[in-house]
Amino acid sequence: MKDFVLSCQLFENLDPTYVSSVASLAVKHSLAGGERLFEFGTEATHLYAVIDGTMELCLPLSIQGTIKEVVVESQGPGATIGWSAFVKPYRFRLAARAQGPVTLAAFDRLALLNLIDLDPAFGRAILGCIAETISKRLLTVQALWARELQRSVVDRQ
Repeated sequence: MKDFVLSCQLFENLDPTYVSSVASLAVKHSLAGGERLFEFGTEATHLYAVIDGTMELCLPLSIQGTIKEVVVESQGPGATIGWSAFVKPYRFRLAARAQGPVTLAAFDRLALLNLIDLDPAFGRAILGCIAETISKRLLTVQALWARELQRSVVDRQ
């Protein structure tokens, strides 16, 4: 698991002295294609990193009275999902499902928070990485929103 932690986007700027501690917290989790990791609005207790395969992050939308999931983005090996585990109210902001067979590393929020409490330097590093993940996701959503807004303006002309 150490090699994976070293290659994971979430931990890429992490001081090597923390790699063993983080790797010891990782629990492998496997999903079959189409299987869900979490649903929109459910409690977020874990942060996940994709080891193998692709996860689809989906937003449920009401379209003509029917709820349909729209894929916001797909995340492959090394990507982080589940940042909601570190942001109140600790509820997932999207749903996540496996595009095909997927292997993930799951990191319990409370276990990571314990490491953060023990070492503030680790805390700054890991929370900075989580903030970067949130920022990237926000940029994706902004781009989708801007594209839809442009369509709306063009349709009105």
